[in-house]
Amino acid sequence: MIDLLAALGLGRGEVVALCGAGGKSTLARALRDASLASGLRVVLTATTHCGVLGDTLTLTAGAGEAAVAGALDRLGAVQVVAAVGERGRARGLAPEAVGSLAALADLVIAEADGARGRRLKAPADHEPLLPRPCTTVLAVCSLAALGGPLDDEGVHRLERVLALAGRRRGDAIDLDVLAAAFGPGGYGSVGEQARRVLFVVEAGAPSERAVALGARLAGHYERVVAGDALRGAVRTLSSTRC
Repeated sequence: MIDLLAALGLGRGEVVALCGAGGKSTLARALRDASLASGLRVVLTATTHCGVLGDTLTLTAGAGEAAVAGALDRLGAVQVVAAVGERGRARGLAPEAVGSLAALADLVIAEADGARGRRLKAPADHEPLLPRPCTTVLAVCSLAALGGPLDDEGVHRLERVLALAGRRRGDAIDLDVLAAAFGPGGYGSVGEQARRVLFVVEAGAPSERAVALGARLAGHYERVVAGDALRGAVRTLSSTRC
């Protein structure tokens, strides 16, 4: 398996804001597994509503830091949320509450915005809700969106995407649209003090599509990585400081 943490430039002491659409939960699980394989203790959390991970112990923040630390000692990984609701959904923590988790774990992965199951999203002005502190903004862009229509069924924050891309409802999603959503004004300008990394989920698309997108967005991200995180089939497309 490719070292996912190394490919993304992540290591001990990181607080990662996971955002975007089309693969955040999958990438979070892959990062959990990679962390455990590297001997790192990892907390999965969120600053927005998120899904409860059925294959990871979930604790509420009310359980206290001692309970979180004990779970990390026993299991190496734990999900921490503010409250668990119905249908496998949970409410995330306040951004400033994530800092205390960073003192307990080697790595914190915080889902920082939601996409409501859509394959494409551009952030609203108040998004993503970055944890404090935040060392890395990790944006997820899925090539599975390519070819689909720009409509409410496939795109979250549709009006934002249309404005950034200069397109109309019903137009086909192409690389120009993805570049607009993840470029300046979109995820490519999120997190002034944090480093930005882009993960392109290839989702069966020809590899040259990821390469082309990565070339267009490389100037806005320190790293651009593409592939299938769960299978460990990932590769670095660019690695530059912006």
